[in-house]
Amino acid sequence: MSSNTIKYPKGCKPISAGIKNTELLKRLKVLSEMLKVEVTNEEADASNRYKDLMLHLTDSQFLSNKNSDVQLLLACCIADLFRVFAPNSPIENQSLLKDVLLFLTTVIGNVPDKGSPTHQFYLYLLENISMVETMQLALELGDDAYVILRQLIKQFLNNINEKNADEHVQGMLMGVCSKLIQGVDQISNIVLDAIFFFLVQPQKINNQEAYLMARDLIRANQTTLEPYVALLLKRGLETGILDECELISQKKLYDLICELHKFAPELISSVLPILVNQMNSEDINVRREVVRLFGNLFGDRNSHMAEDEPEVWNEYMKRFADVNEEIRRICTRNAEDILVFHPELRGQSWKTLGVSDAVISRCQDLDESVRLEVLTMVQGLARRKFEALSEKLLTYVIDRIRDKKVRVRHTVIRGLSHLHRTIFSNDELTNLERSSVSSIFSAIMNHYYQPLSEDRLLIEKIFVSNLIPYKLDEGKRMRILVNIFLNMNNYGVKALEQILMKQSFQRRLLRNLVKLIEQSVEPQKGKTIDDVIRGIVECSSEPAKFSLLFRQFMTHLTNDKQILLSLKYITEKEYTCQKVESAILEILQRLKDHKVSVECLDAIRCLFECCSPLQFDGTAVSVLLDIVITLIKDSSGSNKSSHCYKLIKLLKIVANAYPHCFVNESTLESLIELIEIENFSETENLLGLVIAISTEIRQHELLAEDMIEKYVKYCEYISLNGTPRAAKYAVRCISRLLNIEQARTKLGIIFQDSLSHISASNPQCCTALKALGSCVEVDAAQFCEELLEILKTKIMDLLLDRSSDNTIFSQENNADNCCDEIYVEIKKHCLKFVANFLVSVAQFSECNVEPVAKNLLKLYTTLLETKGDIFEKPCSRTHMAEFRILAGSSMLKLATKPRYAKFVTADDLVTLSALGYDEESEMRHRFFGKLNKHLMALQLHVEYLGLFALVTLYDDVDFQNKMRVLVDANITKRRKYMERLKIKDFAPYYQPEYCLAYAVYILAKLPSFESIKCEPELRRLTESIWFLLGIFNARKEPGSLEFIYNIFQTVKNSTDSKLQSCSREELQQKNEKIWALCDIGMLLMSYRVKILVKDIEVKPLLSKRFFLNMGKANTKVYVPASFVKEMKTNTKHQKTDKTKATTKSLVRHSLTNNSKQSTKVSSVLKVGSKRAVNKKQSNRNRKAQVNDFSVSNEIDEIVVKHPKLVSEEEKLQQASSPLKMLMGEREEMEIPTTLKSLNDENKPGTSEANPSNKDDHIRGSLEDCDYSPIRPVHVKTATTRQPLFTSSTPIVATKRRRTIVTGSENNDVVHKDQNDTKVVTTKKLRKVGKRNGDKCGNTKKLSSAQSLKRLGEKARTEIVPDTSSIATRLRSRQAVISFPAQRPDVESNK
Repeated sequence: MSSNTIKYPKGCKPISAGIKNTELLKRLKVLSEMLKVEVTNEEADASNRYKDLMLHLTDSQFLSNKNSDVQLLLACCIADLFRVFAPNSPIENQSLLKDVLLFLTTVIGNVPDKGSPTHQFYLYLLENISMVETMQLALELGDDAYVILRQLIKQFLNNINEKNADEHVQGMLMGVCSKLIQGVDQISNIVLDAIFFFLVQPQKINNQEAYLMARDLIRANQTTLEPYVALLLKRGLETGILDECELISQKKLYDLICELHKFAPELISSVLPILVNQMNSEDINVRREVVRLFGNLFGDRNSHMAEDEPEVWNEYMKRFADVNEEIRRICTRNAEDILVFHPELRGQSWKTLGVSDAVISRCQDLDESVRLEVLTMVQGLARRKFEALSEKLLTYVIDRIRDKKVRVRHTVIRGLSHLHRTIFSNDELTNLERSSVSSIFSAIMNHYYQPLSEDRLLIEKIFVSNLIPYKLDEGKRMRILVNIFLNMNNYGVKALEQILMKQSFQRRLLRNLVKLIEQSVEPQKGKTIDDVIRGIVECSSEPAKFSLLFRQFMTHLTNDKQILLSLKYITEKEYTCQKVESAILEILQRLKDHKVSVECLDAIRCLFECCSPLQFDGTAVSVLLDIVITLIKDSSGSNKSSHCYKLIKLLKIVANAYPHCFVNESTLESLIELIEIENFSETENLLGLVIAISTEIRQHELLAEDMIEKYVKYCEYISLNGTPRAAKYAVRCISRLLNIEQARTKLGIIFQDSLSHISASNPQCCTALKALGSCVEVDAAQFCEELLEILKTKIMDLLLDRSSDNTIFSQENNADNCCDEIYVEIKKHCLKFVANFLVSVAQFSECNVEPVAKNLLKLYTTLLETKGDIFEKPCSRTHMAEFRILAGSSMLKLATKPRYAKFVTADDLVTLSALGYDEESEMRHRFFGKLNKHLMALQLHVEYLGLFALVTLYDDVDFQNKMRVLVDANITKRRKYMERLKIKDFAPYYQPEYCLAYAVYILAKLPSFESIKCEPELRRLTESIWFLLGIFNARKEPGSLEFIYNIFQTVKNSTDSKLQSCSREELQQKNEKIWALCDIGMLLMSYRVKILVKDIEVKPLLSKRFFLNMGKANTKVYVPASFVKEMKTNTKHQKTDKTKATTKSLVRHSLTNNSKQSTKVSSVLKVGSKRAVNKKQSNRNRKAQVNDFSVSNEIDEIVVKHPKLVSEEEKLQQASSPLKMLMGEREEMEIPTTLKSLNDENKPGTSEANPSNKDDHIRGSLEDCDYSPIRPVHVKTATTRQPLFTSSTPIVATKRRRTIVTGSENNDVVHKDQNDTKVVTTKKLRKVGKRNGDKCGNTKKLSSAQSLKRLGEKARTEIVPDTSSIATRLRSRQAVISFPAQRPDVESNK
């Protein structure tokens, strides 16, 4: 149609497609303005007015114009024309009408910004369409109406945003869409698809306005949409297909349901049954998505689904235990929102299950990712709403600190420590809320005791950064420390002390390193630096790796002076925490500048985090003291004593690690203020604190002059009137604060005053005893002689009730003449005093205390034999137990000193072992604690380690586990100690494998072990042996298990050195107990130890105190046959290794061959004979075969001889004379070289080491000694090849007179004859080794059965009976337990 024939409103120019957009805009604008004022055709009574114009403007040439302004003005004109024709349509063509409506939809959807020039035109267009209801014309299009509606919704929701959003515009758009939705016959899925598209991610977060409009659109038309929405969702859930949906995918279906539930929960009520069924679906993917959906539904802030649908809630709670770990993790993650927004669901009620309990169950989930999710959830929960976190849930999360997975443990430790820092740094929380998480600190500190080096290192790092955050100011930091410490248990306190002491130790090493680098070049400087570096490296969890990294740091440390100066500032005593942090950052930055590796940088950062003084300086300690003093003064009631104790204990711990921080004016004044507090009860710990900082105080004597004066006066008073323990600290404090002359003067006065209190009637008797003991401890030279005489008279009279005055204070004895607490305390302190006196003067050779020591050991033995009942007055069971543990502890103390160790006999050790199975559990625990203390200090030798086998005699699994850790740590300590070159020659002193031999000896002496035929007792002792053997088995150290097997064989070939006074039958019976236990040990090696690698040619060397070699092989099996069979069939851990090396090892060393070792073995067992020998000749390849034997109830003894690998030339001899081979050649292979000391007591035996002509008088074996020196002197390595393992007791051969081994200053061995008339100094002893075919000195090689028999007879004749015996009651044998002034002859044990 020509544009000239078209009728336009007055004043309008014709519009054609050929004109430019600029001109087109002008003409359309004029046309729009004119059409606005035109009346409708109905009013003008002209039905077809402007119809041609409408058809012209709706031509595709105009509708397809891309200019938005042209489109907007054109739409305004078309809308006005629709208004003019209303209520009729000017377009009769359905296709054209559809195109026009789609064009209007496009224009409406492009909402301009509010400040745009076209905004007014858009607003007019929208109002026009809304009022005229132009879009309702789409209803005439049939199914195409859905296309119009979908396009309208999609277009305006897609373009709405914060810039153009207007309530009026949104309201009109919503009205247009709602009218169209309600006008159509049914809602097509394509319409729902357009609406739902804007409800889910990412559209929801990208266009919040569109989400809100889509939500409001659904709400406004909920009734209309509900059946169609339900149908769509149901179809999608059942088939997995969303028909006609292009924008919403199946993956978004569950997200859509969740969003619909938030604002229109009724829309999804019809599909809930389907969703509940899907929670039990076998398809993991479906079940996972449904569980995630319900988690979001229940966790919604406004959700009431748990209340409305309790059955659905219960089904959801079951998913916390789903078989799929990801579903369990989803449940745990969604629990955070539920706990935050729905407190009614936290606990358990009669309606619903508690979500907290469900999360608690996941704390122990088998999957580590689920356990980690619990921690993440708890952290987020604490940050969002701390009161929603239950103590029970927190407790279970804290338990994961002990998780078996390293990743879980470390994540939990980091997470909980961060939570701890967050809670304590938040000033808005109350002290009550903070105290609820104080268990985090204690739990982490308790975990520090676990033998996990990586965990310990992590705890040391987070201790500085999170537990006591160094970034907080001093006041907050110290208040956190005090508050946490008051709620900490003993294990946490010890861990805190260890961490601070390790910090101090590492700083001291770094300080020494800096000093060495600054020193001038010296010959030993390089070696000394290496020693320091070795000490630093050993503190790392990975020493080998850290050593390489630290060497890189050392390169820059020596070359970069600024790094050295910064490190020097960190390690010196004059610093502030803030400047230390700056110095660390400077070191790390300079290392970055030097382009060190990231790994090295991390290692050095970790080192500084663990050891730098970031928490304590002079200011911090001063603040800490002020807080402590304030709390002590303000405390009252029953908690005052415990609070005071803990607060002073905290100060003492800090003082031990940071003594230099206490030496400033304000801190010293605070220390003086402490002793001036009325009724101050923690004198002991306070004096211990002063002792810890005394060295620093002496270096600043002028500054601390007033403090020293007041504390000395205070200590003088306490030493006479305080508690015994306080008196001990008071004496020590005086000796540390004053110089030598001043201290001697003060101590002399205290000594004389204390002597006047030594009386049973004096109430300060115990205090005086402790003060006297402390005086001789700090100055043995001044008080030794005088106190020795007093000990022999006053003290022993007081201890043994030999005084005429038996009155205890002014109290009258009761009718039963029973001892009271005061009587017991005096006895206990007398026992302690004598032992401490001997320990104090052990190095003071001028004081002749050997007779006292020997008789005191008899007293302790009597106490143990009589179970503490030795005094005149009967004592209670508790008191007797105290006496027993005191006696045992004192014996251990004396055994740690070389001067007295020679008096502790094997019988004494057996007597001491009674504490290991004492009827009182507390006594057992205390005994093993004391024993471990001395063993870890390497003050006791390996025979005492065998006492730990007694741990299993009482069924206490927790205690056994603790002891197992201690034994393992002791083994590690001894291994490291033996690595030193000078100690390798003394392996018998420290090599832990030897403990099995002495454990067998001790177990054989148990009173309950009456017969080797008592199988219940054998089973019990089997576990005792396995307690130690299992530890070695778990360590899997090369050669260890093989050597233990040799130890069992050597012990079985020996006899008890203390049983010669018995009859032959009794001797045999008691020896059989030892041999039976050796059989058990070897059976355990066969059936429980998994791998026995290979044979080792090492002969264990055992102490003559315990064992004497019989000189013949003992091949008889002493345990019952049924017991052997039981061990074989019931042992869980059986060997499976069948390699040739293992087979050879078992051929040579097995007591009874395991039938499971080889299937090629034939067994020949002679029933009824005394010895059954099963022997197989080897083939040309010398393949060893393992013999098997059958166990029969008809026999009592089973004797097995194992074949020896032989050459072809020996076969004829073996075949002709099996007995000769057995007795002769076994000697050559297994029997140690016969010692002269065993055959002729008048002639010393010789060592296998080449004897020196000038030392002929001491040529002997390590087996000949009868006691173990504690600190062995170093001996030169023998010229012959040394075996890998040696004896537990380095021993010197004896003549008629006993030889005592002591260490001289030049590390030679000094041998003193018993009568002190001759002292011979020799050069270093040589170790005994064995080489096949060698002859040593004058030792004769016995090669026949007759010679072996004579050897055994000589061994037995040499055993000297122990004639010393002690009565059951001491009061009846006081003459035996006397303390003469003259030194008696030392009893010889040969």
